[in-house]
Amino acid sequence: MSESEEEDYMSEAVLNGIQDVRPGVSKNRQHRRELDLYSRAEASHERMKAQPTRAELEKRKRDEALAKPIGEESKGFALLAKMGYKPGMTLGKQPEARIEPLELQFKADRGGLGHAAEEEGFTKERIEQHMKQMKEKADQQHILLEEYRKRKRTNVDVKQVVGDILKMKKACQELDVQKGLELPTVSWHWPIYKDRTGEINQKPTSMKRRYMNPVADDEDDDLEVKYIYANGKEAAADQRLEELDEDELSDRLFSLTLYLRETHLYCHWCGAKFESDTELKEQCAGDTREAHDE
Repeated sequence: MSESEEEDYMSEAVLNGIQDVRPGVSKNRQHRRELDLYSRAEASHERMKAQPTRAELEKRKRDEALAKPIGEESKGFALLAKMGYKPGMTLGKQPEARIEPLELQFKADRGGLGHAAEEEGFTKERIEQHMKQMKEKADQQHILLEEYRKRKRTNVDVKQVVGDILKMKKACQELDVQKGLELPTVSWHWPIYKDRTGEINQKPTSMKRRYMNPVADDEDDDLEVKYIYANGKEAAADQRLEELDEDELSDRLFSLTLYLRETHLYCHWCGAKFESDTELKEQCAGDTREAHDE
């Protein structure tokens, strides 16, 4: 081959001249020996892992021995055979009695006999006690919640009743005055005020001098107080509505409702005065708040 010709690097002559160097394969004898020892150790370790441990072998042999029935050459079996026992028969008179003996339970820990059962029973008892306490707590919370809701509903109902009574008393006074009455038929059917003048017999000369408040306001012990209606007529002292219980409030509400309907043909919840009793019965929903809320 002439010098002018270019050399073919893919030719057989060039390829044969290249040194065969494979990656990952060591040419050093010491290195190869270390790799061989390492691979042998790995194989030995895998074989050891596959072999059962001493404890596993003992358990396997014990289970195999316990699984074998008593042979006929045993003295115990011979004694049972003399009493009529045959292989496969049950012990006792009952046909559904046990055929195989009770299985032995081997302890793997250091706990005393019966300790595990006692601990399990104690744990179960603690869980049951905890669940019982949780249930009692939940029931108690439910009761408290129901009482709170009931009390809240009662408070709302009481406020509504008190508000209805106060409005009815004002309506009753206006309607009675329109009929020419100077005093109510029932003393508490009209709003009652306190006349704080300092002297019971002294007549108030002006509204500024006569400080009038509903009976529901707090009392002033330093002044002599008399009770009057809005027209100045003297009235009897009355209890504060907040001091009455639910039954007393209901009685007053019923009394005012009945009086307004029968005497004036007036319904507080309709807010209207009717022309006749027939019109009242036909157009009014009823004599309670609930009837008008439906």
